[in-house]
Amino acid sequence: MQTPIGRQLRDSRRNLVTASCVAVFAIAADLAIVWWVPWPEYLQARWTVALVALVAQVRLAGGDLPSLGLVLQPAQGWWYWARMTLWIGLAVAVIIVVGLGAWVLAGGELPVYTTPPERIGTSFLLMCVYAPLQEETLYRLVLCVPLAVALGPWGAIVASGMAFAVPHVLSGIASPENLFGGLFLAWAYLKSGSISIPLLLHSLGNLLVLAAQVAGWYWLHAG
Repeated sequence: MQTPIGRQLRDSRRNLVTASCVAVFAIAADLAIVWWVPWPEYLQARWTVALVALVAQVRLAGGDLPSLGLVLQPAQGWWYWARMTLWIGLAVAVIIVVGLGAWVLAGGELPVYTTPPERIGTSFLLMCVYAPLQEETLYRLVLCVPLAVALGPWGAIVASGMAFAVPHVLSGIASPENLFGGLFLAWAYLKSGSISIPLLLHSLGNLLVLAAQVAGWYWLHAG
């Protein structure tokens, strides 16, 4: 896969090593915050880590924003990604069904997450605005940029996907779409060369999850 992500780091081993260290320390700090810092203080703490690390990566890239994916237009155009969104959604749906089916067959209890109607606004901001912005900044913009050079695009996709799964496991929401979603988001980021695509995919995916949680609340409270 050809990607413009990280191109400014290819000619400077020193900047590549520094950017890689920034990414590793930022991810470690984020995981520590998820594990130890209580709600809601951890929201600000995670944002602080992501923004500081992003500023560092921008400086190390010499201010070359396209090499970080900080462009609106994806390389393949919007129509390509509209079609890919449908395929990605189908793939994630299959993963969810297979994963939950295997869990139930293994004797596990099917989890039911719900969101009451009065919390829709707050949940929308957290799930569809805050989480995509913070996590895509850190796990794509900060992490994938040096890894795309050091490990190659596919190595970056695997590493980013695995790292993205860990905070969800620590938060107790280790569902299939969280465990595998990072792989699709990292691929979309490197393929499109634009952070806008994983941001939109992440927000849309979380919106569907929120809709399912609200529907689950009404189902449990029916009658």
